[in-house]
Amino acid sequence: MNPHKHAELIKQWADGAEIECYCRFTSRWFYKPNPNWSESLEYRVKPKVKWTPKYRLITACEDRLCMN
Repeated sequence: MNPHKHAELIKQWADGAEIECYCRFTSRWFYKPNPNWSESLEYRVKPKVKWTPKYRLITACEDRLCMN
């Protein structure tokens, strides 16, 4: 029997990793707290973001745009 396509990610998720799922319609990754592990979807461990002052400024600007 072949292992599940996402077996390694499922193990990492069980150990506490945050999982993201790729949305083909928006071409973006989004957080999936309870993945259904569909073999037709693409998953990954949520990358760790290194916060820098420049990135914080961009994030703050994006947050303001979303609020308006």
